[in-house]
Amino acid sequence: MDNSNNPNESNSEQHEKYGWQDESEPQPNKPQPEKRRGSGTRILPLIIGVLLIGAGVLSLISIVAAPMFFVHRTSVSVPITIDVPVEVQAYMPFSVNGGTSIESQIDLNELNATEISVSAAVAEIFITAHDAEELDIRIEMYNDVKYSVSTSGSRVIIDNDNRLASRVGRSSTDKLFINVPRSYNGNLTVRLAAGRADISGVSGDNIKIEMAAGDFTLADIEYNVLRLEMAAGSLKGRNISAERLDLNASAGVIDLAGDLGVTDSAFAAASLTLDYNAVPSSINLESAVGSANIFLPSDAEFNLRTLAVMGRVTNDFTTRVDSANVISINMALGQASIRKK
Repeated sequence: MDNSNNPNESNSEQHEKYGWQDESEPQPNKPQPEKRRGSGTRILPLIIGVLLIGAGVLSLISIVAAPMFFVHRTSVSVPITIDVPVEVQAYMPFSVNGGTSIESQIDLNELNATEISVSAAVAEIFITAHDAEELDIRIEMYNDVKYSVSTSGSRVIIDNDNRLASRVGRSSTDKLFINVPRSYNGNLTVRLAAGRADISGVSGDNIKIEMAAGDFTLADIEYNVLRLEMAAGSLKGRNISAERLDLNASAGVIDLAGDLGVTDSAFAAASLTLDYNAVPSSINLESAVGSANIFLPSDAEFNLRTLAVMGRVTNDFTTRVDSANVISINMALGQASIRKK
């Protein structure tokens, strides 16, 4: 059958004759496809939302970071000077261009000072004696730690904010140089979490050392009382003059020599060496686990009292029960020895 168009027939007649349907007109029995909305109408709100969230995040970052940025810039560009005769406050933050320093001098006679207190988290501390009447302080800082120099009553306080500085990219440790007048005869307290401390040539009433870890060196010092509180680390002293020693250590190494006086020592797991120029009236050692070595002049006379649970005590001397000098050793574990020099 020829279904070709006849030019003499109208479109409607041809549709009716051949059963054609006009696709431009909707058919009642044929479902019409739903027109899809353009994808642009859905993407636009998403883009706007992302932009708004990004703007909010940037605003929050600027609020938090701006104070730190401007404080840092201020710490580098604005110099700080200290000119206070008695009440001294000193603070200098870390500079990105290298170490910074603060310096201070305090007249101890005018202050009528009775104590000098030095505290640092991680640092190298150098304390020496000089002939001037002023306490001379210089602090070189290479880390982001706050230091202050102040007075409170008759006390001079050199302190930091007691936090461990970030050591990333830093090659130097903060350094404290303190020159104490030889005429000063008050107390000295040194606290150090980690690092190093050298103390030489100074004298006074009491010296107290508190250390969590690190290395302490004492030389040519003279005090009525030397007190030590040590968690770990090492303490070595030569030519020490102290009428009384109070030593407490959890662990570490203690090595002292000189005119050592009455000794009271308690240690958990430390190594203790005491070299006496003369036997004092009393030496009392208590240890859980550790070792103790006592050196005395060859002519020393003393009465020895020992108690060893599972430890061992050796003695090179002939003891005398009637002697006024008493050495008492209480060892749970470990060993102790008394030797002739």
